[in-house]
Amino acid sequence: IAAFLEALAADGHGVSEAKVAVLDTPDHVMRIHEDGAVVAEGAHAHPRHGDGERHTAIETLVLPSMQFPAFERAVLDATIAATPTAYPISVWSKRVSLDRALEDAGFAATRSLAFMAVDLPLPNPGVEHRSLIDGEWPAIVRINNDAFAAHREAASLTVDDARRIMGEPGFSEEGVRIVEIDEVPVAFCWTKVHPNGDGEVYRIATSPAHQGRGLGRQAVLAGFEWLSRQPSVERGTLWVDEANDAALSLYRDLGMETLRRNREFTRS
Repeated sequence: IAAFLEALAADGHGVSEAKVAVLDTPDHVMRIHEDGAVVAEGAHAHPRHGDGERHTAIETLVLPSMQFPAFERAVLDATIAATPTAYPISVWSKRVSLDRALEDAGFAATRSLAFMAVDLPLPNPGVEHRSLIDGEWPAIVRINNDAFAAHREAASLTVDDARRIMGEPGFSEEGVRIVEIDEVPVAFCWTKVHPNGDGEVYRIATSPAHQGRGLGRQAVLAGFEWLSRQPSVERGTLWVDEANDAALSLYRDLGMETLRRNREFTRS
């Protein structure tokens, strides 16, 4: 399975953090083998919504050599059949071949995330920021959940969730950059260093009480400034909801370009 995931990562089509957390949980994963090797995988998780509701989010992983609509449809059908759930189902797709299989299965795209990138370093922004202080997660989680109150999944972050994510490779407390006003945290940029030379803005949020003051821009610049000082990082990346016009405008203004998309499909 390690070689399978490495091949997918090299192709730019890895699995999300939510699915990584369940890859070793047999009842959350379906795998297809050919000649003793894994060629496809389907995984599901049950993210909490901000309002307490849940849905079942599915992702399928297919080796590049097998990414054609007929096989994608077979993997999709097998994953759904192996996913016991009473919740509404959504499927995330980064591949045109899967898009076609989903449309053939009666799904329609309802949300689109853009993967954006820019070479680092950016011009020195002169933004003041600091690293996370041990024990400060409750304040960061509160800023996150207040900022994403209308967001389906992001508003349900807990301190336990944050600590679990921080245990994954690429995360560090130094990589959580804090922007303050009068020594009180008002915005943060949570970063992740990838082994391929990418430095990702994993999550960014500004306290609603302080929005409209350019703090989101300061926070993302703080994250990229910190990432640019990491020896292995060559470019800054992030995922953004394409319905968020303000964020898209900010990132484009920083010189970021969209390289690919991850679309959510649902069916009634």
